[in-house]
Amino acid sequence: MALQWWTALVRIIVPPSRTFGTHAALFGVNPWRLQSWMGHKRIDETMIYVHVAENHRREIPESVVAAGELEKDPDRRVLRMLGARGSHVAAASLPKPKEAAEAAS
Repeated sequence: MALQWWTALVRIIVPPSRTFGTHAALFGVNPWRLQSWMGHKRIDETMIYVHVAENHRREIPESVVAAGELEKDPDRRVLRMLGARGSHVAAASLPKPKEAAEAAS
């Protein structure tokens, strides 16, 4: 029972960091910078997110692009874009509690 609870919790908590890494790579952050931001010890851990972003490219919503347009610093531009993605990500990233519990069963 405790393992099922833990598995459901991990599925709820882990995806935001995965989403962050994938979207940061999609928005153009340097892989070495992303490695630092995510706290990875090895670049191959970070490159997973870069490869996922490359293999699943899709159009970035205009509101997200607009959020970073005026920023000259590339890191700040990506952070502004990540902050603007809000509703474009939230609904798809986190499973509903019932779905998480069913997935853990």
